[in-house]
Amino acid sequence: MGRPSLITYSTADNLRLWQCAEQQVDRKENRSSVAMLPMLNFVSAPMGHQIANHWVSKRFKDYVSSKFGADAYKKLDDKRNQILRQNKSQKREPEKQLIQQENQQIRQKKKQEAHEKEQEKQKRQEK
Repeated sequence: MGRPSLITYSTADNLRLWQCAEQQVDRKENRSSVAMLPMLNFVSAPMGHQIANHWVSKRFKDYVSSKFGADAYKKLDDKRNQILRQNKSQKREPEKQLIQQENQQIRQKKKQEAHEKEQEKQKRQEK
């Protein structure tokens, strides 16, 4: 078993963490644990990694299971992960578009250069 947490999470803290995660899913966003800190308003003011560790802890999962149902944690965590994957792909999309545009410009430039070379070759042959 891992080290015991230095921070004791109250039932109210667990409820705040759960509600905050639900709100994020409802707004279709997945912020890091650090970004969740102002919304959580813990008395003990844990660091982001401590919140992330608590989110995946057995103690928190047991709390959620007893309060909201056996599969509630898995459902919400799956939704959060899906949103995170979507956000990552959306962030990459403009980058992909930029690369495609640059590649298209390169292809057009090469075509233009080849066309100009062909014209020069024809002019030389005509003389």
